[in-house]
Amino acid sequence: MIAYIDMLRHYIDFNGRTRRCEFWIASLTDLIITTLIYYFFGKGLITYLYLIFMFIPRLSLSIRRLHDTGRTWLSILWGLIPAVGEIILFIFYLCPSKYEN
Repeated sequence: MIAYIDMLRHYIDFNGRTRRCEFWIASLTDLIITTLIYYFFGKGLITYLYLIFMFIPRLSLSIRRLHDTGRTWLSILWGLIPAVGEIILFIFYLCPSKYEN
């Protein structure tokens, strides 16, 4: 849950780095929360508002993860290619960090 809160706290930071563990914990927590909201509210206004609200934090988290693997923010554009692009991004997100603290 701390990684999810950090994702929200650093929602406008597109220049930093996110470690693999932080990325996956925040992503999993977001998936669980999204699933619960959808389960309780269906395809209603609350679900859509949550998805819109979380777009920028998710994007910044993904870009920070790509930075941590040594890639530029332009790598996020792979996601625009249907199916194949998502697999490529998934592999990028699994890569180890290039930078040590």
